[in-house]
Amino acid sequence: MVACRDGAADAVAAHLAAGADAAIDAKNAKGSTSLIIASAGGHAACVALLLAGKATVDATNAGGLTALMAASAGGHTSTVIALTAAGANTEAATATGVTSIILAAQRAQAESVGALLEARADANARTADGNTSLLFACSLGHAAVASMLARAGADANARTCADRSSGLVLASAKGDTAMVNALLAARADVDLARKHGITALMLAARGGHSEVVQSLCKAGAQCSLKNDEGLNALLLATDEATVVQMLTAVDVSAALAASDEDGSTALMLASGRGDASIVSRLIDAGACVDDANSKGWTALMFACQGYSAETIDVLLRAGAAVDAASSEGVTSLLIASACGNLTAATALLRASAQVEHADSDGRRSLMLAARAGSKECAALLCEAGASVDAMAPDGWRAAVFAEARGDEVGRELLELLKAAGAAGLSETESALAAGFSEEEAERALKAVADQAR
Repeated sequence: MVACRDGAADAVAAHLAAGADAAIDAKNAKGSTSLIIASAGGHAACVALLLAGKATVDATNAGGLTALMAASAGGHTSTVIALTAAGANTEAATATGVTSIILAAQRAQAESVGALLEARADANARTADGNTSLLFACSLGHAAVASMLARAGADANARTCADRSSGLVLASAKGDTAMVNALLAARADVDLARKHGITALMLAARGGHSEVVQSLCKAGAQCSLKNDEGLNALLLATDEATVVQMLTAVDVSAALAASDEDGSTALMLASGRGDASIVSRLIDAGACVDDANSKGWTALMFACQGYSAETIDVLLRAGAAVDAASSEGVTSLLIASACGNLTAATALLRASAQVEHADSDGRRSLMLAARAGSKECAALLCEAGASVDAMAPDGWRAAVFAEARGDEVGRELLELLKAAGAAGLSETESALAAGFSEEEAERALKAVADQAR
């Protein structure tokens, strides 16, 4: 066995000539025979001697590996050929269903895979958990092996048991263009979805794999398909300008009409992320700038949660309605004020946003800026003519919100409001402010933004 491990063919020949062939199938502590050991090392001369000495070609070790499996895993092609010529069983499998061709595919041993296919190994053999050699090659990025298997008749649409991913889905998620093209050439189903309705195009789009997206679209992938969350490839790709351009070019009407479970469109989501280039591309492609989701939020409202002046400018130049209101009466200026977003508030006021608009709770922009502790926004709104003493039905006004903060920012806001003509606090208002807990303040600050989710 030592001679077989070391590839010492002369020593092996000498042992066999001396009568060692009687113990040719003896096993070591791990259950491996001399043939398995020699095959694992790719020692072709030793393997030939052992086969000539009538070694059992399909003997297994403690792990269920045969000599052919050992040679295949190591990529020892000449040994693989010798063993198959000697009648080695290409379909022999371990307890977990692993065969020689699966081992070769896992380890990217393309030549050994080819030799096994020539010996009619089953390209569609599955492990106990349902994976094939092609699925392993796809998940591990072995494009040459995958292409070889596909050409030999491996099922290009085989899917994993765990999440029902096909090879195309696995390759697309990794952005492996060569693999994707090989599978498409083998007629893989371009729209075959894995668990939760997720397609290859969705994964490629989300990952920003533009070359893969291009290949999938050229193969007829449907941009309009939605996953179980109601999202299509375009909605998942709103961080990737190149991908968005490709998808809108393929099926602009289906792409732009898509929305998530809340009715939010790709334009809204891109606006919320502040990606001006994608927003511009979607508008150029025909996206309606004033479409609203189920809560009445428009793209401009989404944009006002962020700090991209360019995105807001793109939307306004496209004619976005600056005073559009949600189902709760929330406008873009109210959102900007609640977020303390001076950039957005400035742009909106320049576009003649109504500074005195109130939401369904009677909250106005100046009140929300005070609640957010934004002195800059408060000052801007005062300059724009906001009524410093306007009061909501529940008795709150900007000065009360400032007092309720109970910090230095609140005191500075009170001074700013007084300088703008605000009346002093009444006893009732002071008591109202004192009862406004920090937890309530945090909840109130998030209330407007949470409407979009």
